[in-house]
Amino acid sequence: MNDSEAAFSQPGQAVDCQLLLEQLPYGICVVDNDLMVKVWNPQLAEWTGWSSESVIGQSLTNLFPSLHHRGTLQRLESVLSTGVPALFSAAMHQQLLPIPHTAAINSRGMVQEVRAIRISTEPRQMLIMVSDITLTTTQKEQLRQERKNLLEAQTSLQASIEELGRKNARLQQEIDERQEAEIAMRQQTAALIHAKVRESEHTKRLEQLVCDLTKARQAAEVAARTKSEFLANMSHEIRTPMTAILGYVDLLANETFTEDERAEHIASIRRNSHVLTEIIDDILDISKIEAGKMQVESLPFSPREVVAEVVEMLQDRANVKGLHLDMRLIEPAPTRLVSDPTRIRQILINLVGNAIKFTKAGSVHVVVQWIAAHSSHGKLQIQVVDTGIGIPHTARDQLFAPFVQADTRMTREYGGTGLGLAISQRLARMLGGELSVDSDVGRGSTFTLELPCPGESIPMMPELPASSQTNRQADMQAPLTDTKILVVDDTPDNRKLLSFHLKKAGADVDLAENGQEALEKIQAARSSQPFDIILMDMQMPVLDGYDATQQLRRIGDLTPVIAVTAHAMAGDRDKCLSVGCNDYITKPAPREKLLAIVVQWLQSSVALTGQ
Repeated sequence: MNDSEAAFSQPGQAVDCQLLLEQLPYGICVVDNDLMVKVWNPQLAEWTGWSSESVIGQSLTNLFPSLHHRGTLQRLESVLSTGVPALFSAAMHQQLLPIPHTAAINSRGMVQEVRAIRISTEPRQMLIMVSDITLTTTQKEQLRQERKNLLEAQTSLQASIEELGRKNARLQQEIDERQEAEIAMRQQTAALIHAKVRESEHTKRLEQLVCDLTKARQAAEVAARTKSEFLANMSHEIRTPMTAILGYVDLLANETFTEDERAEHIASIRRNSHVLTEIIDDILDISKIEAGKMQVESLPFSPREVVAEVVEMLQDRANVKGLHLDMRLIEPAPTRLVSDPTRIRQILINLVGNAIKFTKAGSVHVVVQWIAAHSSHGKLQIQVVDTGIGIPHTARDQLFAPFVQADTRMTREYGGTGLGLAISQRLARMLGGELSVDSDVGRGSTFTLELPCPGESIPMMPELPASSQTNRQADMQAPLTDTKILVVDDTPDNRKLLSFHLKKAGADVDLAENGQEALEKIQAARSSQPFDIILMDMQMPVLDGYDATQQLRRIGDLTPVIAVTAHAMAGDRDKCLSVGCNDYITKPAPREKLLAIVVQWLQSSVALTGQ
């Protein structure tokens, strides 16, 4: 007879005990005084995964080492010695845990209860019974939940009863209010008679409102037609210089010309390119202003120099038409003021350019004076006086509106976007000033720009700077000698053009097709001769200019980076500067402007490094 049978054997009961062990829904384990396993029934084997053959004869402490550390061993020995049963909770696959609760969930998700009972004193043996109480626990939880639901339902019923009482009270209140309403209705009937008298007055006002709405609709239709005409005009204005550019380019590519003829064709391409650029700039400027993205600065500047630059810039255009263009200064006036010289220059270019365009013969004068009782507090007044065709009184109201010219005949005859004066007026107001006009048909026009500008009471020299343009051209012949520049652009033609201008100015130029190649060349050049300036396109494959510039700044490279990009909408400049670019120039970049900005940052870099 084996140990399992001996443990429960009584005469005539061995077979029954073995059958009982196999059929019981409990896990049964019998251990002796040394906690050696004598019985391990099939149910316990199923739950633990340990067969009776592998467990019988082993110490319970070997199967559950945690008995040494949890105080459970002492409790089991107490059961053997005293005969007082003990109740445990455990996950039988892991350890026998003595926790104060009577149930625990084992690793199979089962809730078990473990009991230890002494079954004999000589020899001392103990039965450990593991019960599955999952269903009982679940039922208790369901009962608890049902009680909770019942309490909630009782609370809800009580609330419903209270709400019904409140509704009854409100119903009685509504009955009382209806009675009061009947009384008020009789009073309102009398008021209605009075209201009918006033109805005729409302009808008249409504008719006036309809009239106003009709006028507003008509104004909107006019505005829509105006914008449609503007778009048609823009199509014409953009296609006209583009046609000339493409035509002359085809001629230069496919025909043989003399040097003089080639020079004329190139001059035509350059002239039409400038016209196209001005049109695009006007469209971008008006979009920035209407989007509220145009910003103005407050910088010290010389009004004499700003006006002289504009006159000098447009002198050739006036000479072509045989017009006399000059600047006249009325003293005394401050030599330096505080405002935004860039926007003032833009306004004057528009005004003087329009004066030259609409003047067939005669002159254009730019008159500068300071209007103030005290020279440090007053207004800068700049007048552009021409002897042109003049402006009819009927056109003045719309003169500063965007997309509008005096009439369509002028658009056809003189061209233009109809945006220049609108931009100038809005810029003047952003600077705190005003732009006005005095004109009659046939006697010319006077446009007056007045700007409040803090200044100094120092007389302004009336003489124009002698040969300033010649000097600037001389300075720009070779200003980049001993300068190493990296040009980064994914377009071969752009790389070639920028490289040509920079090399003509004396620079040593290296090229990269994308930001990744640029970073590699910058890294390689550090050990020999690092780059002095980087011209960075922003929209490129592999690695664009934004990420490339950010990576440069993260590794501590402070080489000046100038963004050269076709992105010219509101916010693009700030986006480039925010990633670490030092400056920003839009494509197409004129040679003079490109060289000027490169020289400026070279000088700034030298000033900072002392080299």
